[in-house]
Amino acid sequence: LLQVTTNDGDVYQGYEQRTREKNVILRPLSQARTITIPQEEIREQSQLGSAMPTGLTSNLSMKHLADLIRYLSEKGQN
Repeated sequence: LLQVTTNDGDVYQGYEQRTREKNVILRPLSQARTITIPQEEIREQSQLGSAMPTGLTSNLSMKHLADLIRYLSEKGQN
């Protein structure tokens, strides 16, 4: 998960799809489409780790965990 802060103070969080000619192409967590942020507009970038909360799976049964993994992997194919 990447957080990008622009020179205007806008903050974007999402998964970096690719970097092209110094531009960051980001897929925000709440959107299916990507956004392109030009390098000259970026004030700061930082890696945040995972969007999944810590301990999320600790109380899941093996079946529920398998269902969650299958669901997430299918979402990644869209």
